[in-house]
Amino acid sequence: MRYTHTLITERVVQEVVLRQDKSDVRTIRPLLSSGKIISKPTPNVPIISDYYAISETDCGVIRLGLAMPDLITIIDDKEEFLIACRYGLRPMFLLDVFVLLTTSYDLDKAMARNMIQSTAKRYSPAYVAHTLSMLG
Repeated sequence: MRYTHTLITERVVQEVVLRQDKSDVRTIRPLLSSGKIISKPTPNVPIISDYYAISETDCGVIRLGLAMPDLITIIDDKEEFLIACRYGLRPMFLLDVFVLLTTSYDLDKAMARNMIQSTAKRYSPAYVAHTLSMLG
């Protein structure tokens, strides 16, 4: 993972990585074991769920992002994204991170296109098409 340092919350590990069998989750498991992806505990505050009906896992992602403001927080859920913004976080969609890595950090465009295509089923066709066009 030449371009990024990746952190995920411990709750994401417990609820997603250890319990689901999707292809991207199967990819994450060895990266966690090797230390290329690091799991972190989340702060207890702010108590986001007092105001918004989102999962504690999503609250943890927002809180970890707030605790580490120098890092990019990736959020693909629209409601969670808006809530994060209300707390002053400036998250990015994963597709936008691929564009950022290509335009600012010399990620190979062909590799970025492959990454976008491999995650395309998570997004509407319009998001994917627009992202591919942003690569040039």
